[in-house]
Amino acid sequence: MISAALVVASFGIASAQSSLQVASMDSVVRGNSYSSGQLTGHINLRNTSSSSKDYYARRAKVGSSPVVDSNYFCWDLCYPTWSSSSMGTVTIPAGGVANDFSCYIYLKAAGLTGVDTIWYTFKNAADAKGILEDLGLAYQILDSIYDPTKPAGTIVAQNPQPT
Repeated sequence: MISAALVVASFGIASAQSSLQVASMDSVVRGNSYSSGQLTGHINLRNTSSSSKDYYARRAKVGSSPVVDSNYFCWDLCYPTWSSSSMGTVTIPAGGVANDFSCYIYLKAAGLTGVDTIWYTFKNAADAKGILEDLGLAYQILDSIYDPTKPAGTIVAQNPQPT
């Protein structure tokens, strides 16, 4: 006789912006590690401000269980398991709801039981400069290398190199 194993994944949201609220979400996702290799959760976000805003998504895996192999998320694009931050933003119009977010969890093996918690934060792109300043950091863009044979705005050299 085969016994069923249950996986419970909890999804949470944290946002520093008072204009961003959870419209709806899958707070608990359950799966049977014998019959399903992947679990899916969704979060729908509402922009309560009077203007359109662009948001980045970031994953911070809080828990770790023996049954969860890895997880990934989709926001503006789908990001691989090793990427925790979106490179692009999703624009949410004033009063609008974004249905773009989903999280996918791969189950490791049959016969194990576990609980995993995954937290996501969503940051307003317009707040990026303030976030850096609060950390005592600054950014600077210098146009110190120019090549007249290339179109204006072409990056000829970059330091540090992109990762």
